[in-house]
Amino acid sequence: MARQRNDVVVHKATYAGKTVVLKGPRFPIKRVVDAMRNEAQEMQGCTSPYVQPLIGILDNGSSAPLVTPSGDALYSPTMIIEYMDGGDLHETLEKTRLGLDVVLHVSISEVALVLAYALRDLHALGKVHRDVKSHNIFLSSTYYIRLGDLGSARTLDGCMTSNVGTSLWIAPEVARAGAGDTGRSYGPPADIYSFGVVLTELDTRETPYADVQDQSLIPAQVRDGKLRPKMSATCAPWLQALADQCLATNPADRPTAVDIIATLLALRHDDTLTAPPP
Repeated sequence: MARQRNDVVVHKATYAGKTVVLKGPRFPIKRVVDAMRNEAQEMQGCTSPYVQPLIGILDNGSSAPLVTPSGDALYSPTMIIEYMDGGDLHETLEKTRLGLDVVLHVSISEVALVLAYALRDLHALGKVHRDVKSHNIFLSSTYYIRLGDLGSARTLDGCMTSNVGTSLWIAPEVARAGAGDTGRSYGPPADIYSFGVVLTELDTRETPYADVQDQSLIPAQVRDGKLRPKMSATCAPWLQALADQCLATNPADRPTAVDIIATLLALRHDDTLTAPPP
């Protein structure tokens, strides 16, 4: 397995007798190397059982390539990460919608609860993930559900970068650009908005805003609070209510991750609502 995402390459490998993933720069470009070091640092700083852990780092301290067992070249720093045999949530939802087999069958409430725990733990560390989406939620028959890809994560400060993350999942305040705009200051509520978008994916099993004809208009309409992803006509009332709260245009009106956990745990009479101990 060798997957390329822009300047990053992901390889399947074996480490200490276990199947793992090697994730590293495709080329020794400073911007990419710095981004990988940032992601590794963020992963090292978070030991939540709901966040994909960093197993190790391969770093030869130079721009010379690291050669993988398959003969492919990666560059320092290359991270060693858990192999999640179920792939990401986006793949799983797509396969489920098409009636195809999946490695791990999970309910909406299971994914929501684990993701809420992951955000609770990140936010408690003063960090914002900034790229919460179905592609960054991974499933495994061994490790269950984990939030991964901390490449955009950042410790809170007074001037957070605008337009970070993936456009279909970002909150209005993140979408706002401009030096004097309040959109340049955001925090955990931005992740909660993205959490709400993931809830719409879990409900519809489709990409957010799949019903919008002109996709180019989406970022501006989200930024201005005029558009948000829709739920299905058959959406459960509790899920609709939670999504509405998380997708509030005003960040102050959104629940915290702790609030979301409390809401979901109040529904524990549903036997499908389970998660590893916090």
